[in-house]
Amino acid sequence: MPIFRSRNTKGSHNTCGAFSPTRPGVLFITKTDGIDVWDFVDQSDKPSLTLPIATSTITYFKFQHIKEQNKKKKQTKQYLAYGDESEGTLYLCEVPHNLRVKQDREEDTISNFWLNEIQKCDYVSDRKGTMREEWQERQKADDLKKALEEQAKDALENAELEKELAEEDAY
Repeated sequence: MPIFRSRNTKGSHNTCGAFSPTRPGVLFITKTDGIDVWDFVDQSDKPSLTLPIATSTITYFKFQHIKEQNKKKKQTKQYLAYGDESEGTLYLCEVPHNLRVKQDREEDTISNFWLNEIQKCDYVSDRKGTMREEWQERQKADDLKKALEEQAKDALENAELEKELAEEDAY
């Protein structure tokens, strides 16, 4: 059972993806028509950002870090390279600050989030097993009840038949 499943997108499908190399709670999933960015610190039921930027199906996806030094301070920028094999197109875009800089206690938050998701999956899996066993027990009980009813019906028919034969012999 998967821990996370990206929701279906009408008219497109997922092609590849990767977790952010700097933010443990951010996942980039490329699709045939763009990129979905999942920020699990923000929300987990839908992508936090959808970028409909593909002119063709994205089949390549990679992060690149570039350290820039200006007069005031060193700054690391993160770029996202994506493209396709069919047309040979490669795009490069800068990852926004909020998707590349780790938030306070993000590692703990995401670790707890994934542990909770794993516990949910385990619970659902265990519950499915329990429900299957309960259903099988109900089926066995129903089958036994039907068999007993059939035996009682046969016994009643046999008793009636014997009574008729006895009455016929007495006649």
